[in-house]
Amino acid sequence: MHLHQCSAPEMRRLRSLSIGEVEDAVQERHVLPALWQAMKKWMLEYCSGDSDIPPPTGRALEAYEAQSKIGWDQFMKGRVASLWGEIMRDRYATTAKWRRVESRKRFVTSLIDSLWKVSEALWSHQCTKVHDETDLDSLAITELDARVKYYFAQRTKSFDSGDYDRFHMGLDNTWALHPPQKRAWLHTLSYRLIATERARARLHNKIRPITAYFDCIPQTDMASAGAKS
Repeated sequence: MHLHQCSAPEMRRLRSLSIGEVEDAVQERHVLPALWQAMKKWMLEYCSGDSDIPPPTGRALEAYEAQSKIGWDQFMKGRVASLWGEIMRDRYATTAKWRRVESRKRFVTSLIDSLWKVSEALWSHQCTKVHDETDLDSLAITELDARVKYYFAQRTKSFDSGDYDRFHMGLDNTWALHPPQKRAWLHTLSYRLIATERARARLHNKIRPITAYFDCIPQTDMASAGAKS
């Protein structure tokens, strides 16, 4: 929820651009203007609490009410009401040039995919800011201590055993370090965290399913084996 409602200028700018990309995606699927206006109005009101778009009417209002029962926070996560797609299905059915090339499924898939991309863009930006280690030099002592505590709490989950010796002083003694030493320790752990995540990703990509190590039994052999039994 915080990602979509964050008031930071950069997040608001990125959110505005992302909503524009949602519009581009549904426009490619020939969305009804009234339907998109209903979506845009409540997306803006959910994210920033402000919109000058007039309330929807007709079937767009029905879709809004159906979505409101699910929640607009859920809409932003891609959990959209089925009525959006049903309205577009009826639009395609009555327009000969779209009848064979467009569908309810295609419209809903495009909508959900574009909403996921909004969340992904906001999340990536947020993570970049949170893990931007250039900010370590500007953090207050209490913020440095909070980050130190976080690394200690996550050390067995986020780091491999080869990095455990970096925690040998214990939490209290690490907190007692002078700020420059504490920042240097955090810089090192930040780079080790990135390296660990990349190493785990490479290992994961190399893992093959167990069935990949065995030859498939030809269908003819299976049939003959069944006949013998």
